[in-house]
Amino acid sequence: MSNVQTLDWIMSLQGLNNFRRLIQGPGFHVKASNCQYMVVYQYGSAVLFNVEDHEVEDYLQLVKRHASGLLREMRKDDYAIKEKPLLVEDMQGGPDYIVLKPLDTDGIRIIGSVLGQSIALDYFVLQVDGLVEDFAGINRGMEKIGTFTMDKKKLLQLVGKANSNLADVILKVGLFERSEIAWRDAKYAQIYEYLRDEYDIMKNSRL
Repeated sequence: MSNVQTLDWIMSLQGLNNFRRLIQGPGFHVKASNCQYMVVYQYGSAVLFNVEDHEVEDYLQLVKRHASGLLREMRKDDYAIKEKPLLVEDMQGGPDYIVLKPLDTDGIRIIGSVLGQSIALDYFVLQVDGLVEDFAGINRGMEKIGTFTMDKKKLLQLVGKANSNLADVILKVGLFERSEIAWRDAKYAQIYEYLRDEYDIMKNSRL
């Protein structure tokens, strides 16, 4: 995760960090154009569509040029999107994949937004786990010796970090902001809600 100092943007190019590839299976059709897309978010997530493993690092460099605060360890995940033009429903979900009639740029934005939030939440959950352990250590110390011995400056830093994580989740990641595309079209709203349930977005947001 990184802090990308640009507006959220989508490129009909190649991409970056956590990526989900379009895949082809029996009875499914992938567009002949075989387009590649990259969606980058200000809070540090990027989602790649139809990008091969060996291409990722090259495309990651594109974003690093405009980013600051890069993490030492990058978190990645895969998710498959299948196209089936003759699908009766607008979408169909399965284990670690979703089937759509067509995959257009609005669909990419919807899917990218949820996957980007999901990988960002994984990062914040780890941060919170560390904070919980720190505070648990403070409590154990107080229980053992009956007094508070922690340096005031360190305590304020812990409280500040906890508040900062909460603000980042709410304001930067935008967990409680519904996608404009989902508001506009019921088809995309269905995809949006399905993926948020699939990734337990609201459950994981209870940091």
